[in-house]
Amino acid sequence: MFKKSLSFTTLFATLAMATQALAFDPAILDDPGFQSWFDNVGNTIDSQENYQRLPINTGEQREEFLAVSSAVYTGEMSRQQFIDGVNRFYPGYAETANTLAEIMFSTR
Repeated sequence: MFKKSLSFTTLFATLAMATQALAFDPAILDDPGFQSWFDNVGNTIDSQENYQRLPINTGEQREEFLAVSSAVYTGEMSRQQFIDGVNRFYPGYAETANTLAEIMFSTR
């Protein structure tokens, strides 16, 4: 079982190992396609009435979420890996995991 002390990135890296290693390249933040996609994900989430925000509150958590988002965007992580990871790391956020996955994977 995963311990709560595992970072978001470590958790998702472990989940992604079956296919390939999760690697975050900060240069993706300069990619206009990624920026547009990530902005669209955020705007779509903002329009969801019952969306329960994941508790991503620190700089480290934000960077880790960007790494995971990058892996989704580049196809390094499957929808199910993403959902399973969110559900393991954030118990009680299953609906959020599904909503977020639907948004992220339908706009990719």
